[in-house]
Parts: sequence; structure tokens; C-alpha cells
Amino acid sequence: MAPYCPPFNHGQPPTGVRRTADLCDYPDVLKELSYILYAKQLLREKVFGRLGRTMPQNLVAYKRYIASRPNGGTFGAYNVIYAYLEIREEEKALAQ
Repeated sequence: MAPYCPPFNHGQPPTGVRRTADLCDYPDVLKELSYILYAKQLLREKVFGRLGRTMPQNLVAYKRYIASRPNGGTFGAYNVIYAYLEIREEEKALAQ
């Protein structure tokens, strides 16, 4: 499930309603963003540099990372997206 906090602002279901993907207006946004970040090599290099990890050398290795839970933590996809958001915020601050 997507986080409810900013910047995701994922809508919560009404009280008593089970959370399911069909309640989401944008069920694939996180998945799509994670693949956009893979497709842009410069972004991928920055993200994995921020994560302190070796950049996956191909799409299969990237898929394996984003679907894994490194060290039992959050999914790799969330790690990639959070790192990207941090980088984006830093770059916006530098541009101002």
C-alpha cells in the first residue's frame, strides 16, 4: 500500500472498509515511477548513489531489487522512490 503521508497523499478507505487496490484511483503510480527512474540512467545513478548501493546492471536485477525487502526493511521500490524525492528536493532548493 502507498503511504498516506505527503507527498503520496494516498486516500484512506472509509472506516470499516478493507483496504484493497481497487479503491485506489492511481493503482500503478508507484510502479510506473519506479520504472521511469530505471529508464533514466542519470537518475538511476543518483538514486543508487544516495542509497549507497551498487546500481543494478540490467532490468532483471532492478526488478529483483525493487521487489525485495533489503535487510528485512521496506520494499526496494519505496527506497528508490524516497531517495529520488530527497534528491529532487535538494535540487529544487539549490535552484532557488
